Order: sequence, then C-alpha cells, then structure tokens
Amino acid sequence: MKTLSSLLATTSLITCLCASNLHATTWDEPWQKEIISDTDSIVRVSVTKAEPKRVDFRVLKHIAGEEVPKSGALVGFSKLKFGSYSVEEDGFRFREGREYYLFLEETEKTGEYKIATPTAGFASTKDGQTTATYRHSYHQAYVTDPVYEMSIIAIFKALKNQKPDLSKARAYIASELAKKPADIPDEVDSEEFRRFCSQHVALEMLYCLGGGDAAQLEPFLTHKNRHGQISAVRALGRLSKEVSQPRLLAFIEAKDRDSFAKVLAVWALRDSGAKDAAPKLKRILETTEDQESGFGGNIMDPRVGTHFPGSVHKAIAEVLASWDKSIEQGVGGQPATRPESK
Repeated sequence: MKTLSSLLATTSLITCLCASNLHATTWDEPWQKEIISDTDSIVRVSVTKAEPKRVDFRVLKHIAGEEVPKSGALVGFSKLKFGSYSVEEDGFRFREGREYYLFLEETEKTGEYKIATPTAGFASTKDGQTTATYRHSYHQAYVTDPVYEMSIIAIFKALKNQKPDLSKARAYIASELAKKPADIPDEVDSEEFRRFCSQHVALEMLYCLGGGDAAQLEPFLTHKNRHGQISAVRALGRLSKEVSQPRLLAFIEAKDRDSFAKVLAVWALRDSGAKDAAPKLKRILETTEDQESGFGGNIMDPRVGTHFPGSVHKAIAEVLASWDKSIEQGVGGQPATRPESK
C-alpha cells in the first residue's frame, strides 16, 4: 500500500521517474503559477507516439485557452534551466496510449508546441483520477478529473484576467475548507487522504484566485499538517496587507511551524511589497533560532536544482537584502520573485 509520504517525497514522480543515466542532471523547476501564466492552451490528449525528443498526440478535449488542431506534437521545453548536467538535454517522459493534460506553449510552427520541463507542464490521468500539480511538481495530489478540470480552468482564466465565473470554484473552496483539516494519512486509499487532497486543491485555488478570509485559513495555519500550513500561508499572502502582514510575521516567529511554510510566509511578505515589515524581520533574525528548509525528496531527482533558501533565516536575509538594494537604486515595485539558491 502506498503511503502519503512516499507520494509527496521520493515517489511524487509518479509519471516522471528519473532515468539512471541522468543522475548528474539538475534544473530549476518552475512553480505551477508561472507555468499556467505562460500557457497558451490546456488540452487533454492521448499520446500516439512517444520519443525522447518528440511526442505526437491526439486532442481529446479542449480545456482552456487558444483552440488547437485535432493533433499535434511536443518538440521541446520552454523553461528548462539547467543547474548542472553530464549528458545531452533531457527528453520527454510520456507513454504511448496514455492520456495527459498538457499545458502547451506555441512555437512558430502550427501544430508544434513546448511544455515547461520534462517534469512539469502536464498532468497524468488514468481511470478518472489525475495526478495534479497546483504548487510545484514536488508536491502533487490525486483529484478526480471533473475537479481537476474545474479548478484548472478557474485558475487559468483568473491568471489570464479573463473574468471567469468562479461560482463553482468558490463553492468548492468553501465546502472543503469548512471541514476539519486533514492529517497526513498513512495510506492513500483512505477518506483522510481524499480530504487531504481536496483541501490542498482548495487552498491552492485561493492562492491563485485570491479572496477568502483569515478565518477560513486559521485552522490550517495552526494544524500540524505541514502541507496544509504551506498552502494556507500562500493563500494568506493574497489577503490585504492589514490582515496578512501581522499573521505572517507571527507565523514566521512561531517555534512549532514548518520551516518550508515559514519560507513561503517570508516570500508572501516580499511579494506583497511589505517593506514596513523589515524591522520585525530583522528582530526575528536576531532573536530566533534558525531552521533548515528545502523540498526534501530524492537527491538523485534532477529538480534539486530548484532555487530555494536553505533556511528560514537565509530567506529573510535575502528578502531584506533585496529590499535594501531596491531602495539604494531607487527602484519602485516589488523585488525579484526568485531568490538565489543556497
């Protein structure tokens, strides 16, 4: 029986296992919001021919974005930024006869497309269940196909400023977040696991769509489930600064919160341009113990090249430095969205 820890750590690569001859190859995996923002079309396809450098597919269903021909091909990657490699550029990892949702970026040639990386820009689907990415491909969830399509259409249209009808999405979010936060279950074949995945979807939708309120998020911010904390922090960052800033700072300062979630709380302050939080962040640096952070997972996974601060204090220091630099240079707006890797 599969366990949740194996799904979210070493075997979250259900559809994208690393080949043994690629152990020295690493890249900076983009986050899902970036991928969707740059996507031209989302389609459900059946793979008719799968090769490392080209994948032919037949379109089964148009999901969102620009219309595409009834058939097409993947010919490359749009966001494959290597950290290190010992072999030629990595290739596609699809299987003939399998069905996938593809996040297509157009090329100059009609019918030919790119996806983000070998491990991002698609979702595998089988027997009515989709292995879905809402945050980062290291952190995936199982959802039904109808839920996946509803949620991804809402996110796509919201990020594209297409003013979608979000009534179904909002109803789903409200329903799932009204339930008791799920623990991290030992088995994926359980009601607890299904609730865990549904709440993950709801919280990550809130992050992309905005809205919601602090009362919805508080049970997840204080729950022991680290993945709930991570998603709730991201959603909290979309609320007004008056509401989010003091709660984010309290979360970062708390001793018993997850370190990965704390880094994302720091990033939420950064992304909201909350430079008035700098004095409090400096005090946290001086008065609290540091905590190591990172994605975890298999060191042989090529996505270990993804930039992420090695500790909470490092994340704070990077944000403070970026704010100081922007002030010195007289640059307005928000600092860069990606800190340097450790």
